[in-house]
Amino acid sequence: MKRLILTSAVLLAFLTGASADNNPFHDSCQWTVVPNHADWLYKTGEKASLKLTLLKYGMPAEGKVVYTVSDDMLEPEVTDSLILKNGSATIDVGTGRKPGFREIRLYHKDGENTSQYCLKLGFDVPSIAPLTKEPKDFGEFWKKAVDEAEATPLSYTAERMENFSTGKTDCFKVKLKTVGSHHVYGYLYKPKGAAAGSCPVMTIPPGAGIKTILPHNDDDTAIKGCINFQFEIHGIDPELSPETYQDIRSAMASRPCSYYRLDLNDKDNYYMRHVYQALVKVIDLLTAQPEWDGRNVIAYGGSQGGALSLISTGIDSRVTQCISFYPAMVEMIGYSVKGATGGYPHFNRDISLYTPKALETLPYYDVISFARHIKVPVFLSFGYCDPVCPPTTSYMVWNTLNCPKELFTMPYSEHWSNAAGRTAALDFIGSHLL
Repeated sequence: MKRLILTSAVLLAFLTGASADNNPFHDSCQWTVVPNHADWLYKTGEKASLKLTLLKYGMPAEGKVVYTVSDDMLEPEVTDSLILKNGSATIDVGTGRKPGFREIRLYHKDGENTSQYCLKLGFDVPSIAPLTKEPKDFGEFWKKAVDEAEATPLSYTAERMENFSTGKTDCFKVKLKTVGSHHVYGYLYKPKGAAAGSCPVMTIPPGAGIKTILPHNDDDTAIKGCINFQFEIHGIDPELSPETYQDIRSAMASRPCSYYRLDLNDKDNYYMRHVYQALVKVIDLLTAQPEWDGRNVIAYGGSQGGALSLISTGIDSRVTQCISFYPAMVEMIGYSVKGATGGYPHFNRDISLYTPKALETLPYYDVISFARHIKVPVFLSFGYCDPVCPPTTSYMVWNTLNCPKELFTMPYSEHWSNAAGRTAALDFIGSHLL
């Protein structure tokens, strides 16, 4: 079997979720919280407890810890406190009444400073199921959109970027026409001197936000032996000044949920429709490269990029494997039902967005609907403590997938991946090349 040469640092910068840490950076306090189940998972009705140790400047902290308990990403149901004894305490979390994660937030106030910590425990995770139902005409709806994309002739410009090319890779800034008046920009990396028909290709969609994409040279994060395309989705030149980007951000993201709310009440013209069509054109671009091996098309991303990677795989049969870290855009209708957890972009930040028309639109664009159609191998990874793309919705994806799949969970992780997870993903890629 053909294999790529991969490094453990590869693609770290492509996982574009927010940088975070469970022990806040530059905090004088250090939290250690250990559940009574080593895997952080329980059956519904099973009692969970935590052993807590809090150190300040390496010494046992004193005073009171306030804690709350809730379902994942929802309002607290329990608020209580305890007194630390020699920096330690035990917290009775109780149990989960339904499949999903329970969220525990801890706060310690010392003078004017408050240190906090959050973790989540899973209950009956194999039974976590989405509310999102696939629309009856889902296949027809997206076939029409894909046909429209495919009817658009492949058209792009490619400018060699000397400052981003190396002795091992050539980098090109690409402006790719997608559908109608839309286009996307990206950086196309090719191994220098690659023979025709020798390279797998990889599509690398971006994390959420309106921000420039940063190319990464071969010595840092580029994949050796693989053509990859790192791209944005808004049609904004990545070489514009930071000031211009801020102006665009201010115009498009002035309200909660940003571009995710644009034309949300019209499923045929929703903003994300042309984004999903762009995923098809990106694969057209990659498979048109003479160095493509004619077999392997890999989708890889984190957060919004993790969602778009799964969507690429569900919408385009040319994708042969998918790597998704902590996917966004899962169970987007969730918060419309009392007591249900939703995924990023968290439409509950402006509950007025949940109009009847919006609730009709969202299932057409939800990762869950696409996951039901994936048949090729998928690697899925996420952290239990993620405050952006909650583990409850990530397990919805895992439980929905009916394909060869591998799960790598990271209980302590928030909205980031660790070295072990990235290495596992790269091993997965290598073992599933055709």
